[in-house]
Amino acid sequence: MTRRYDFLLLPQFSHLGLALATEPLFLANWLSDRKLYRWATASLDGAPVRTSSGQDVAVDIAADEIAETDGLFVLASFSPKKLSRDRRLLDLLRRHARHGMLIGGLETGSEALARAGLLDGYRAAIHWDNVDAFQEVFPRVSVSTRLFELDRNRITSAGAIANLDMMLHLIAAQHGSALADEIAQHLLRGPVREASEAQEPKTVGPDARIGQRLGEAVALMQDRLEEPLSCADIADRLGLSLRQLERNFS
Repeated sequence: MTRRYDFLLLPQFSHLGLALATEPLFLANWLSDRKLYRWATASLDGAPVRTSSGQDVAVDIAADEIAETDGLFVLASFSPKKLSRDRRLLDLLRRHARHGMLIGGLETGSEALARAGLLDGYRAAIHWDNVDAFQEVFPRVSVSTRLFELDRNRITSAGAIANLDMMLHLIAAQHGSALADEIAQHLLRGPVREASEAQEPKTVGPDARIGQRLGEAVALMQDRLEEPLSCADIADRLGLSLRQLERNFS
């Protein structure tokens, strides 16, 4: 049986995230010499979608053309809060969910699923950078800091390389671990990681690197109380971007 998966791309999605989700499907077909999977990309209106890296990516279909699919995955990365409130998107997800199909959220694509109420009572893997904010907005979702989560007919990935691990897990479940291992070896991935592996850096408390940076920044400020340094100057002295410095203090 050939399975079909559809990937709904939201503006500023990660091109890397899409590649890591679809390339394993291609390799499953190629290495097995069978048509195990087919897939299509979609946007809400069928128009090209701009990635987080500024590329315009053409899609195969518009969202309302998605039909008879075995799984629908929403890909998002930056600015998910505004995008996840799009009524067309929420109605689409709820409509497909009524058919009981597999529905997934890759990286911040999970925000759209949660906004549609499709993760209430489910476990969801959330990127370590967004765990606290996500849990505050969606208290009915059981937030996980694992690489990915498959909970009944919902699947979520924390993003980036975890997308690859998630797809290898699906392939292993559907066609055996030998094929999944062969795909991983072809990609120079090494051993396939289990979903239970935690993300890094760990989300429980600040890690050592962040603590060190905070200490160095505080020391700089204390040394210059009479002539305070600007945030940009502190970041420059620590070898960080201003955004990195601000995130360490957030």
